[in-house]
Amino acid sequence: MASMGEIVGAELYLAETIQLPARYMAVSIIGVFGTLGAKFALGIVALVTSYSLN
Repeated sequence: MASMGEIVGAELYLAETIQLPARYMAVSIIGVFGTLGAKFALGIVALVTSYSLN
């Protein structure tokens, strides 16, 4: 839940600071990178637990 708040905060900040044509791309990239980061984190956790690394 905390990461969701950070994503919304970053989207609001970019939406207020960047001018209109580039605003849409900047705000959408935040969601894409947030999703990719979560997927990579789950992948690393899967590798660590499958090899019993501590």
